[in-house]
Amino acid sequence: MLSRVSAPELRIPTTTSGRSPVRVTIEVLIDSTGRPDMTSFKVMGYGASENRDALARWIEQAFFRPARRSGQPVPGLYRMKLEARIVRR
Repeated sequence: MLSRVSAPELRIPTTTSGRSPVRVTIEVLIDSTGRPDMTSFKVMGYGASENRDALARWIEQAFFRPARRSGQPVPGLYRMKLEARIVRR
């Protein structure tokens, strides 16, 4: 991911005390020019439904280095695991 946009603010699901972290996996196909194909965007895991829209906006604005085969850019799958938790001091 080659992005200049800042990461989204994530929402902790309301069913927890904040002690359980948000743990999501993001998947999206990246075309040969480095742009995400948002029709393939998936977000899965604990906190996915609360954060889907924010994560989709973040990925949609990002630019990626495309996969390569024999030195040529080709489409590829981008997969990322993201974990966030509230730290109280």
